[in-house]
Amino acid sequence: MVLLDDRDTHSHSHALGPSRAEPVGDAPVAGTPAQADHDDDASWEDLGRLVAHLLEVDAGKDHDSAQGLVPTDIFNYWDQATPPADVAQCLASWRATGLPVQTYDRDSADEYLRHHFGGDVLAAFRYCHHPSMQSDILRMARLAQDGGLYVDADDEYVGDGLLPRFQAGSALIALAVCRHCPDSLQPRANDPAAAQAWYYLGSAPWFSEPGHPVVLRSLDRAVAAMTLRRRRGELGKIHADVGPGCVSMAALDYARDCQRKAMPVDLAASPGWSFVVQSRMLDYKATDRNWRRNAVLYP
Repeated sequence: MVLLDDRDTHSHSHALGPSRAEPVGDAPVAGTPAQADHDDDASWEDLGRLVAHLLEVDAGKDHDSAQGLVPTDIFNYWDQATPPADVAQCLASWRATGLPVQTYDRDSADEYLRHHFGGDVLAAFRYCHHPSMQSDILRMARLAQDGGLYVDADDEYVGDGLLPRFQAGSALIALAVCRHCPDSLQPRANDPAAAQAWYYLGSAPWFSEPGHPVVLRSLDRAVAAMTLRRRRGELGKIHADVGPGCVSMAALDYARDCQRKAMPVDLAASPGWSFVVQSRMLDYKATDRNWRRNAVLYP
């Protein structure tokens, strides 16, 4: 795998703006400066090559092997202490794995971050105007500190009671940018590389060992973005600042760094995991709790 542009996008993480992988509905904040690192073609084409390579590697692996890593626990997030019944069902489904499962609400997440991080990380969490953003900051910080498997509130476990072993220190699910983006961001029909040049990485489910470089870089980028938003009095951007756009660029930073140092990339990406049904159509998605509405639930 060769990433042709080996610039470190992490060095520009304080420049904010719309991400190439940002879905419709997450409108740019008025007055936000032009994007300097998320929205350049070279980075997104390099990301596409990276994810395509990871998918190729994943296809050649024996996922039934006894070798690999198993999370020590599973955690998720719902900002309210008592989630709706359909959300609670998804959250509870993960107990069938036999692993410890912890659901954080806003208060317990705030306490965890205060205890382990404080400072800008806690301030970034508290500045998030939507529960989905709060879960983004929490998952990065919790994975950085303790590792484990993070799952979204609408992810349901459908396995046979045993999680498969993960073949890298951090593992994510690959997504196609064109699934969410407007026509202007669709792959070019005459581009033979289009099939791989428009991948990005989701941020849930997310397995990681503690302190993995992709997790640390994601947290650093997210906190830097939210710190700058807070200083400017702007709303954060759900997808680009703390969500999959942030994680994707952090993964690319890491892979470019590995390339420069001639080190293996300890990262896995799969088209999906058989033990989880993602994004169940739960009742809250018809309300402002759906992150795509970009509603301000926490002023």
